[in-house]
Amino acid sequence: MATRPYVPRADGESSIGVKEKKWGKIFAYEIDEGTSLGNNKSLGYRQPSTSYTLGVASHNSDLPTGMYLECTTAGISGSGTLTISTPTVGGIVSDGTVTWTVRKMESTEYHSRVIYDNAAAHNGIYRGEDLTAYFNSGEMSAAIADGSFRNIYPGDYIIKSITIDGTTYSNVKFIIMDLDYHLHCGDTETTAHHVAIMPEEQLGTAQMNSSHTTTGGYVGSAMWTTHIPKVVAGFEAAFGAAHILEHRELLSNAIDANVKSNSYDGWSGAASNWAWTSVKANLANENMVYGAPVLSSSLYDTGECNSQLAAFRLNHGLICSKRYWWWLRSVARSSDFCLVGDNGNAHGTGAANSSGVRPIALLR
Repeated sequence: MATRPYVPRADGESSIGVKEKKWGKIFAYEIDEGTSLGNNKSLGYRQPSTSYTLGVASHNSDLPTGMYLECTTAGISGSGTLTISTPTVGGIVSDGTVTWTVRKMESTEYHSRVIYDNAAAHNGIYRGEDLTAYFNSGEMSAAIADGSFRNIYPGDYIIKSITIDGTTYSNVKFIIMDLDYHLHCGDTETTAHHVAIMPEEQLGTAQMNSSHTTTGGYVGSAMWTTHIPKVVAGFEAAFGAAHILEHRELLSNAIDANVKSNSYDGWSGAASNWAWTSVKANLANENMVYGAPVLSSSLYDTGECNSQLAAFRLNHGLICSKRYWWWLRSVARSSDFCLVGDNGNAHGTGAANSSGVRPIALLR
């Protein structure tokens, strides 16, 4: 099918007779073989000895339905037929001086849905694609750095093996939880674009403290002082230290044992102070998981990480998809920290109990 321009009319009716939403602005599209490639992209077959510029989309006979090639290094294509023996999404194809990356089309139906390439737009869509090859190619990091987040959505994941304190967890699915979650936050402003990543399941178990106490708040816990540094080392080895974004978070550092906790009636002891702290990996708090405090002892358990991660908002089942207990950094009372129960309930338990560690880090 030949490519032709497609421009929705102001009355909401498309020029090819498909009813569309009224966007308030006119956006031009190119449609080929019933597939939308996004703003101002057309799709034709790759030609030999042809000059291609960055971002040009092409088709090739070796590609299955639903895939196309995007030019990621400009140049001149080879003089012969291009053969792609095993096409995979995110795969790199060399063609003369051109480099192509195999992409997956957004839809196989006629549509003119506008999805801008930025964090705000992408944070509203849960997808679940494997981005391992995309990350390994370096392209994903470039799409994060420029703030476009092209081809990155909550629910997408990177598969990596990670070693923490001598134990290796193989083929862990690290889920993209949110895009630019911490942007512009912190006493030292977070200015680098990033994605928040969290393993789909726990990376072992640990205690918050060796006894049932929350003295010193989260910053005073053995989890933070002893175990989280081992987690950081694991993340840096798995993803590369340069990709783990250090930033500043407000973390509780004191407990008043004599005040009532905001959790259960009759529970006493609450976080009573906080401090800006440098973070590379951390436990989540209740707001990040549920969207609101449930058993957190006071406002000092929340800080600037005060909204629900996009992946949890869009896919609530992700909270307890593996049916295990996992720690949160929020204090519940003098003896207990908060955690997520194996059936998805908000819970609190003694700090010396062992529970799952499901850390979060910002990837740049």
